[in-house]
Amino acid sequence: GQKRVIQPTQEQIRDQEWSVPIVELKKETALGRGVHWVFKVCCTFFITLVGIFLLIVFIFYPHAPTYSVCNSELDWKSALSSLASLSLSADYDVSLSIHNPNVFDIRVDSVNAVFTYENIPVASAHITGKPNNIVTLRKSSVNDVVLPLTFKPESIAQAYRMNTDNTNGKLKFSASFSIKGVVMGFYYFDVE
Repeated sequence: GQKRVIQPTQEQIRDQEWSVPIVELKKETALGRGVHWVFKVCCTFFITLVGIFLLIVFIFYPHAPTYSVCNSELDWKSALSSLASLSLSADYDVSLSIHNPNVFDIRVDSVNAVFTYENIPVASAHITGKPNNIVTLRKSSVNDVVLPLTFKPESIAQAYRMNTDNTNGKLKFSASFSIKGVVMGFYYFDVE
């Protein structure tokens, strides 16, 4: 006899080119177990580290204090009586309750505030602490703060319009604040 050579078909050649051999390990080696253990320990350590970091960020992330004005009624009789002496100005104390929701104290060193009515400044407060400490907002508590305002409308007509709006319950001021202080003893802030 003659030997007969069987040529593979094009389809068989294509199947052999694209086939991936499957290798099954029957026995795990000591090196493989060691690598697997180190991988598990590293993953567990990394996940724990990320979890602790997120927990710390969640606890210590600074939240803006909230406030409410305790005395919203101005002494308009006193302010308008100053018209008689032609010195349209008055000093007025505004009482604020400030809630500090953080787990750390906030020290306020200076406050500058301007209140406007009809886009014209009518009152201002400029306070600087001695030495650099107006008030310390205690952690997780409500603090009462007195803000002294110098009330000075631009004109008698403006004071009259403010009095009329106050009588009708429509008096509104716009305020801009600049507050400087320290958080946690090392983070200096300047809030506008």
